[in-house]
Amino acid sequence: MSAWTERERSRRFIGVAVLLLILLALIGFHALAASSAIQVKRQTVSSGGTVSAKSSTRHVSGTLGQVATGRAGSSAVDLGAGFWYTTPACDCRHHGDLNASGYIDVFDVVLLIDATFRNGTPPVQDPFCPDNRGDFNCDGTLTVNDVVWAVNVAFRNSDVPCDPCTTQ
Repeated sequence: MSAWTERERSRRFIGVAVLLLILLALIGFHALAASSAIQVKRQTVSSGGTVSAKSSTRHVSGTLGQVATGRAGSSAVDLGAGFWYTTPACDCRHHGDLNASGYIDVFDVVLLIDATFRNGTPPVQDPFCPDNRGDFNCDGTLTVNDVVWAVNVAFRNSDVPCDPCTTQ
């Protein structure tokens, strides 16, 4: 094995340096792409307060050792956070949206027909709502009236379903 000349050492050093720079750039681009998906800001919780983290699809809030708690969630997930978690008041913001798509459409009508007439999967019961998502008229049962109301909302821009929180 022959000793490397000064020129060969320089070439190898430059090659290794270029590879390291490329590797660092790739790591930096990957970190930048990952950080744009979910951003968690560093915050100090002193004597109460809420720390939040958001992305395009999720929002998480939390508290540390305090009575004032918070909620986080999406159309399919509800999370109560805090050291002493208490049950929040009535919340039926997804009422009528059986498949949790964010709006009432033909797919919700099909799911409601399946649940009402074919003994299919019952609509989701939101954890803080006294009624299931498919009971459009808040009478406590799934009937043809709920299906008619769902069709009107989905295809004729009729009034949205009743609010079970106000009809208790």
